[in-house]
Amino acid sequence: MFHYLRIAAVAICLPTLSAAQTTTTDVPVTGDFGTFEVGWAHGAGKLFGTWGVYDFSGRIAVCGAVRHSSNTVSRQNDEILRRGWIKHNGKKVLKDLRYFNDIGFVASFNGARATCKVTPVPSSAGGVQLGFDPGRARF
Repeated sequence: MFHYLRIAAVAICLPTLSAAQTTTTDVPVTGDFGTFEVGWAHGAGKLFGTWGVYDFSGRIAVCGAVRHSSNTVSRQNDEILRRGWIKHNGKKVLKDLRYFNDIGFVASFNGARATCKVTPVPSSAGGVQLGFDPGRARF
């Protein structure tokens, strides 16, 4: 069973992506990143995620990575991420978080890189929210 999840983050002071980082479209995961966790019913595993926001040429870029427990099915994790979104002022500005870097079955995000996507939201506009639409997936 898919569990509804909403996580809010306030983008008050955004780090800036350097020219080198903009060409690679990814950044290292840091301790400043927020986290989320989605568990499947009946012990079918968990999806763990981490995400952060950056300034990219005056717009907010959302960067993220995911990892999973050993018994989680990849197709169902894709379904979770497909239902993901980024909102600003109650309006979805990004849909589908499957661009988050999937680092596989590992114990932590240490040394991981997060893939970024730029939103149309100006960096000066304030915070964004990450969340997921409710739904179900078949195993």
